[in-house]
Amino acid sequence: MNQTNGNFANPDLQTAKERRRWWQGSLGLALLLPLAYCKSVEMLNERGICIREMRRLPDEELIRPWVVAAIKNYPPLDEKGKKNDKGEWASSLQDYGSPIPYRDVAEFFAVNPICCTVQSSSPYSGYTPNDEERKGGFGRGFVKLEYKLRYRATDGSDRFFRMYAKSIAVTNCGETSGHQF
Repeated sequence: MNQTNGNFANPDLQTAKERRRWWQGSLGLALLLPLAYCKSVEMLNERGICIREMRRLPDEELIRPWVVAAIKNYPPLDEKGKKNDKGEWASSLQDYGSPIPYRDVAEFFAVNPICCTVQSSSPYSGYTPNDEERKGGFGRGFVKLEYKLRYRATDGSDRFFRMYAKSIAVTNCGETSGHQF
């Protein structure tokens, strides 16, 4: 018989116990690592970190793509769903004259210096993303665009029609989260 520290021990049994502990530890680690990863992603998302870039995007980077989209889709469609003679969706701005599109982002910001903000809740409905949306990275806030609609009147003068406003719910990486308020 083999005696270690006053106890009888079977070397094969000791090895089996060690193997079982090793497998139990490995299984526990394998289960804990994904849980720890998910919790750390949730924590980063709650703090507004864009996981893809591993940083918090400044407001300017959240706003710029939406300004580019506003310029590309200028003039905006009529909120009442107006259609032109061809049956296409049209802008009510065309009722006042010929729309003057913005040439680029620089001109857009020059004409509309305080056009855009990132807000934690919708400026129109008051909706604030809940904890689950924030944990999923969908609750960074709302990009509020408020800009002048420009047109050339029949007399040839350039005029401003009114301010156009839109609130877009954005993810931590700046994409739309699907909600528009």
